[in-house]
Amino acid sequence: MPDSGAIIRRLRAVPATTVPLRAERRRISRELKEANRSEMLRLAHELIDASLPRFVAYELVLRHEPTLNGLTVAEVDWVAIHQAASVNWSRIHNGQRPILALSFHGD
Repeated sequence: MPDSGAIIRRLRAVPATTVPLRAERRRISRELKEANRSEMLRLAHELIDASLPRFVAYELVLRHEPTLNGLTVAEVDWVAIHQAASVNWSRIHNGQRPILALSFHGD
């Protein structure tokens, strides 16, 4: 199970700009490739609750194939409710596998 406290500390230790945060997110994604989807969703929620930039949590989910492929309407709607944002989403079939297209408004 991912240690969310340690991950939050790691993310807070890097400069709070896109490039260093994304680099650390990539390292975390590699380390958590064997995590299950419920662990990844819990971690994403905890990162958002810790007021870290939301893109880090979103990218962790988007780059973890079992989590992305299993997203439900309720899980996507959680983002809208939690963030008071309007979320439009749909599954687009590209002939190989479904891709989840998300657009976030309200930032």
